[in-house]
Formats: sequence, C-alpha cells, structure tokens
Amino acid sequence: MQDCGKIKAREGNTVQCQGFPADAGSFFAAGTAVPGLGYANNMISTSSPSERTLNVLVIEDNRDLARLFCDLLEVMGCVAHVAWSAQSGLEAAQERTPDLIFCDLGMPGAKDGFDVAAEIRANESLKDTWLIAVTGFAESETHERARAAGFNRVFAKPVKFAQLQTVLNEFRAAHG
Repeated sequence: MQDCGKIKAREGNTVQCQGFPADAGSFFAAGTAVPGLGYANNMISTSSPSERTLNVLVIEDNRDLARLFCDLLEVMGCVAHVAWSAQSGLEAAQERTPDLIFCDLGMPGAKDGFDVAAEIRANESLKDTWLIAVTGFAESETHERARAAGFNRVFAKPVKFAQLQTVLNEFRAAHG
C-alpha cells in the first residue's frame, strides 16, 4: 500500500487522503480545519522525484468534487487545474496544453463532455491529449459513446484512487 497522506487547508477546510489497497473504495474525507496546527500544504507525494510532473485539467461543474479531485491529483504528483464548464475547460486546455484531461460528461450549458472530446480531438495541438471521461451515468451505451467520441478511458463516479493511479502510471510509462 502506497502512502499518499495529505492534509491541506483550503478555504478553511481540510482534505485528508489516505493510501488504500487497489481494490478499496473511497479515498478522501473532508472536515473542518483545526486552527493553530500548522498543517497547511503538508504533503507527502506518491510520485518519485525522477517522475515528470504531469499537467492535468479537471473539467467538472460540481465545485466540491472538482476541488477534491484536484487535491488528490496533486497528492499523486500532478499539477492540477480546474474548469467549471465545458467551454471554460476548452479555453483552459488551449492555454495550458495539459497531459491529461478528466472531464465530466454531463454538464449544464451549451456544451457537454462529448463536445469537449470532439473539439480536443479536432485541435492539432491537443489531439493526442489523454481524455478520461468521468460520469455518473452507468449505462453501457454512455460509456461506448464516450469511447467513440475520443475518450481514452471512462470512469464511473465515484472515481477510485486505484483508477487514478493506474491511468497516471500508464501515461507516464507511455510518455516517459
């Protein structure tokens, strides 16, 4: 079991992530910050010093979930950025050229995750970016549609720590 302990103060709250075996379920807990303990930004990273830091974009309209997702990715050695809509996610991808994008499929607004995939795949500078769909839809048709739209992986919510670790390891192995 890898240690990925992290307690980070963010907007007066704490997020604690723990390492679990690969078949474990939940991977984080949220609570209220305890003043005076001095643990803000106390992080133990799960990436080795020789690994390249990955630039990751999370496109998710649920702000709490997106923040927790980013915190977990940071624990795993990534630099994580968040966008709250498909359109802002497309703009952020153009500005940052991320290594990976985790994108919710069902978002409100004129565009959704399927539109994000279509535009990313059509963009010459982003077309090889790894796209991971994150969805609350359990239907196999939705997962097949996501893969057909250009997503490399489809993860059902809640995303497990082991799933994130696997996809990050696979990306690192493929891209050195």
